[in-house]
Amino acid sequence: MFQFLSWALLIGLITVVLRCVRPKIDTPSKGQIWVLLCIGILLSAWLAHYRFSIWYLDPWPALASDFIQYCDAIVSAEQGTTARFTQRSPIAAQLVSFLSPHLGIIDGLVISNAIAFVVLSLSIAFWAWLAGGRYAALLSVSVLISFVSFAVMTRMLDFYPLYAAVWTLSASLSALSIKKMNPIWAAIGAGLALLMDPRGLFWALSALAIAAGVSVMHRRWTHLIALLPLLCSYGIANFLIPSDAPSLELQAWWFAQERAGQFNPEPIAWAHDGFVWGHSSILDIPTTLWTLLSLSRPELLAGHQTGLLNERMGYVWPKVTVLLGLFTWLIFSKSRPSWRKFLVLMVPAMPFLLALWQTSTSQIAVRRLLLAWPFAPVFLGFCLSRLWSAHRNRPWVPFVLLYLGLWSLTWSRMDPQWRSPLQEPPDVDALYAVHPEQTIPTHIEFRDQRCEDALRDDLRSGHPWGGRFKMKWLVKP
Repeated sequence: MFQFLSWALLIGLITVVLRCVRPKIDTPSKGQIWVLLCIGILLSAWLAHYRFSIWYLDPWPALASDFIQYCDAIVSAEQGTTARFTQRSPIAAQLVSFLSPHLGIIDGLVISNAIAFVVLSLSIAFWAWLAGGRYAALLSVSVLISFVSFAVMTRMLDFYPLYAAVWTLSASLSALSIKKMNPIWAAIGAGLALLMDPRGLFWALSALAIAAGVSVMHRRWTHLIALLPLLCSYGIANFLIPSDAPSLELQAWWFAQERAGQFNPEPIAWAHDGFVWGHSSILDIPTTLWTLLSLSRPELLAGHQTGLLNERMGYVWPKVTVLLGLFTWLIFSKSRPSWRKFLVLMVPAMPFLLALWQTSTSQIAVRRLLLAWPFAPVFLGFCLSRLWSAHRNRPWVPFVLLYLGLWSLTWSRMDPQWRSPLQEPPDVDALYAVHPEQTIPTHIEFRDQRCEDALRDDLRSGHPWGGRFKMKWLVKP
């Protein structure tokens, strides 16, 4: 009932605003649309926590795969020491380490990922606004939490929400470059994407392609200033990212070996300089891409692919079918967008589509789908806004359809990912090991001494065991 009332409140407020607007005006004022966006984001955050706590991770209160690795990265960032698990982003660890001394490691991750949720929501709304106007922005925020990956961002104890937020911000800045025909925004997005994680290379290449295209079209020497964000990003990475950090190629090779069933693969050396932003040569990037392509060959993961078929049918293909249907209708209808809007919508989405393909063919997990789905609310908001314009004299029609669709999808759990959640038992044995009153059995492979010492320090500093946000960690599978 809470969810029903929340959606009714949101739709009611929007309808009231529309009724107050003169019929000849197609969109509400700028002030009204920002108020509605804020209402949508706040309701999204509340509903995300509400639905998550009831349906998703019973009996586990959070997603915490490889927790000790992220914990070790945060402690290393706090202490200024070398991390044991160097494959985890030191930049993201630095961001969380600003909060963890004051809130504790668990709550530091929760709050940082809540901030990431807000950044991602605003980035999606901004991208949709650039493509389709204010209504598209409003609608994209409204459909945001119908995707499980976004709804559970505040309960992921890892860095994936930070990755998703920054890479979505990069995409929205790339869209701004196309809209304003100014390459500087795409260059800033590329620099941000490369800082967060080696996988940001794909978002950076998309942004740089946009910046190069805009520069070629205008041919202004002042556009060379767009190189400054990249140089700044490279310098920051050279300072914060260790030179011996695992390259993008090595991480992809480890992942491919694990998916093939080899859980302790030996390191491998490459004939070229592996991609580590801030240390490797940009001239080796084509070789890096070719290496990654060779690691994605279907025959390497033939046995693993068969097991993914049912998960793709339940968690990926239904949403892709809806998006393709709406997009096909949009292209062949009278409401099809101009070429400029089409580019704003499609070109920044390419890395997300690539991430969706890679996730669908390697490992379908909530955290990986989080990196793939940010384009979807933008597409849905854009398409629904075009439907809205077709019913300009009857604005309640698309709102009623949207309300009924979202309500039936989430409340009745028609989405397979709500009906049959992708259960991921948390690897929080390090947290169980430091319980102040109870002895809980643990597995040695999920424990780390430095992480446990830091968690004990949190307890001595007065931070509650397991965090402040109603996480019932005592429930064991």
